[in-house]
Order: sequence, then C-alpha cells, then structure tokens
Amino acid sequence: MLLFLSFEQMNYMQRVFQMLGLDISLKQVDNYHQQIVQFSDLSYLLFCMVGIMLFTDKKIRVYRGLKFVIYFMPIVYLAVRLNKGDLMSLIENTGVGFTILFYLLSLLFLLKAEALDKLSRKVIAWLIPLGSISYGIYVVHYPIIFIIGSFSYFSGSAFEFSTRMIIYLATTLSVGYLLEKKMQPFFRNMIIR
Repeated sequence: MLLFLSFEQMNYMQRVFQMLGLDISLKQVDNYHQQIVQFSDLSYLLFCMVGIMLFTDKKIRVYRGLKFVIYFMPIVYLAVRLNKGDLMSLIENTGVGFTILFYLLSLLFLLKAEALDKLSRKVIAWLIPLGSISYGIYVVHYPIIFIIGSFSYFSGSAFEFSTRMIIYLATTLSVGYLLEKKMQPFFRNMIIR
C-alpha cells in the first residue's frame, strides 16, 4: 500500500510514455471522456500484476523482476529530479515529501519484512473491530471529507493538513460507530416490533 501511495507521483515509466507523446491530448478529442484512459496508464499494469500475485500467493517466474522494476522506478524518478536540481523545490511546492516518505517506508517494509511481520499482525488484530463499523464508515466517509475539504481557510501547511486529517478520521469513525452500533440496532428493533 505504501508503494502504491507513492507510485502515481513517482511512476517514471508513465513519464516516459508521456514524453514519447503516446498519450492523446485534450486537443485531439471532442471531450474529456474520450481520453480518460491514456496509453501511459498501461504502466500501472506492472504494479497490478505484482499486487495480484502478492495477494493471491500465485507467483510466476518474472515476479521478482517485476517487483524489482516497480521498486526501481521511483528511484529513477528521484535520480532524474536530483539531476535536474529541482527535487527540493518540488518537495516544498507540491507535497512530494509525503510521496517520498511513503516510498521509503515501503522499502523499509520490503527489506525488513520478517522483523515487521509480528508488528503488522498486532496492528491488524487491533484494526479488526473496524470491520464491524465498516459499512457505516463507507457510507459517511465521502460526505465528511467533502465537508472538511470545503473549508479552505485552515489548509496549506503540513500541520494544518495533519490536523484536518485527524479531525476527518475522528469524525468518520465516530459517525460510522453511531450508525452501525447505535442507530442501526435501534431502527432494526423498531421495524421488528
């Protein structure tokens, strides 16, 4: 998941496809819907193949090579940006810092997988109760993020983003809990009576 969070911004294969001019520009089509899927989107197939093999535990011979490629692409992206000399300004102006953090964490999980396995199992066991309120979370998460996103006067810095994220998570979990554990049983009992 951490690699996936960094993949969109640091997918250098996508950049290469775009630089080769293989994508359709908006000027070449009548409307946006005719160019939703770009040729450069095919670069995500490598990531998807590795993800499917990982989660199904069905690996083919090229699994290690594909895994190497998807972990290596962000390194190429960072090397190109360092060579251009614009990595620091990119981090400051676009929030690529989070992307790099996610990528570095994904490398840590890759290299220290066995050591982190026990910790991961504990975290998953701690998160299992979320399953009982998952539908409530699903129903309310988008409206809550939309409402929080509509307030623009407290945004812009990493602190403000973190504060908004904490408010979003707390509100979503609380409302999801109320819907699933309090309101749903109440209305179910009313209907049954």
